[in-house]
Amino acid sequence: MDMSSWIVVAPPLIVILLATITKRILFALALGIVSASLIVADGNIIDACSYGLKRLVMTTQLEQVTSWATFLSCSNLFVMLFLLLLGVLITIIRRSGAAYAYGDFVMRRISSAKGAQIASLLLSNLFFIDDYFGGITIGSVMQPITDRFSVPRVKLALLVSSLAAPLAILVPLSTWVADLIGQLRNSGVGLDNTGTIISCDPYSFYLSAIPFMMYAIILVGSVWYMVATGTSYGLVARHERYARATGELFGGKIPVARHVVDASDERKKTSTILDFMLPIALLFVLTVIGVLWTGDWYYFGGLNDFVATLQNARIFFSLFTGGLCAVLITIIYYVTRKRITIAELPQLIREGGMLMFGSLGMLLFIWTLSGIIRDDLKTGVYLADLLVGQVQAAFFPLMFFALAAFISTLIGTAWGALGILIPLAFDMVPAFLSLPLPIDIVQVPLLSALLGAIICGSVVGNHMSPIADVIVMSATSAGAYHLDLVRSQIQLTVPTVFASLLAYYIVGLTLDSSGSLVSAVSGICGGLVANVFFLHLLQWIDIKRKGN
Repeated sequence: MDMSSWIVVAPPLIVILLATITKRILFALALGIVSASLIVADGNIIDACSYGLKRLVMTTQLEQVTSWATFLSCSNLFVMLFLLLLGVLITIIRRSGAAYAYGDFVMRRISSAKGAQIASLLLSNLFFIDDYFGGITIGSVMQPITDRFSVPRVKLALLVSSLAAPLAILVPLSTWVADLIGQLRNSGVGLDNTGTIISCDPYSFYLSAIPFMMYAIILVGSVWYMVATGTSYGLVARHERYARATGELFGGKIPVARHVVDASDERKKTSTILDFMLPIALLFVLTVIGVLWTGDWYYFGGLNDFVATLQNARIFFSLFTGGLCAVLITIIYYVTRKRITIAELPQLIREGGMLMFGSLGMLLFIWTLSGIIRDDLKTGVYLADLLVGQVQAAFFPLMFFALAAFISTLIGTAWGALGILIPLAFDMVPAFLSLPLPIDIVQVPLLSALLGAIICGSVVGNHMSPIADVIVMSATSAGAYHLDLVRSQIQLTVPTVFASLLAYYIVGLTLDSSGSLVSAVSGICGGLVANVFFLHLLQWIDIKRKGN
């Protein structure tokens, strides 16, 4: 079948439509995989079944466990194992009574639902190193606290999901930045003139793009504004009203099942704040140490500086080993402290696995479908070729932001859109402007704005797509319904996207005449003002509808 036709867009559209109509995301994902496999197999049902099962098995990466070298590259497998380990850690913390101690500690310092939400945002800022790490961990840590103040689960999940990826791209010490620098180098950014398109150190180029990451900056600012002012609308507002009236946190739905038995009253009374903080600190510190160690950091006896360390680190292996060590040390500590007993461990491990079982299945389906869409159907390439038209160079950031947002939403992954659009943009700009290679970014500030726009547009897919893995992890972590989070995330993202489009339009108007700094600040200010207006407009509409 011709992969350059519109049919390659059908599988992600099928998933989005079915998930919206049926509310059954696993069913929608399964049909998406089937439809994509049929396209690849040119309509042959037997070949499609064989291909789909083969891709599903490949996604687990179990066949790579045959040697140590291939085992270390099993990113999907390590994420799934990390999820299981996190489920076990959450279970033993809860059974030990440590979560009660932390809740009691925080309750003495927080007196309102707003305070609990601010505490969640502050904790998100500490987990900037990786969006998976934050998405998986923060909700489970804060959920007992926000529950006490009747904060709906979907609101907590929204706070976690909204900040995970934006913080990872804005803070220049994250795993996202490490991967991004590698992509830039592979796309012709460097100081070596051989094959170089943009003459600049990749890390410096990324830093120059931060002021133009409009969507990320506007979204982070808007989330803090919403929490500080109590602005709310749509599904989240309905859940908040229901929670205030009934104390129930799921908007009238059956509470999400938790397969964890609570601690005894005796354990709750005798637990300390250290019992809670130690496992979380171990998880964070050991994971960071793993990243630095596997990246060959020179302070650990290696050869690399910090940036090179992030580029060469085995991120997912570090998540797994950090989680495993944190679980083992926590078990030893809790058994010694008589928080849990050895006889309880098999049950606790089983409960921890059950806690994450549904999310693991969903992630496996999502990764399988995304791989087919990205690698075989090449949906993103098709859309890029179709939608990149002749526009003024000044508005390239606006165009590529919209294009990246559209592609990443359809294929369900930010990195797929980045991998498609960064090389495309860097090939397109020199030809369009008739510039000799290599290009100096100081002379062409448009490139920094363009990079920021592509990165932010790609992040939009993490917030808009029902098959985005971070949304699944955030919903699981907070104990919220996945599709409730998808709906509320879209309701927050859409106005932010429009505000970001305005911001990039301002950049296009002012970049050449006013310079990078003035242009970036003008775009950010204009976008923030517009988004605050949109938020209050949506809240006003929500109140009017409620009144009618």
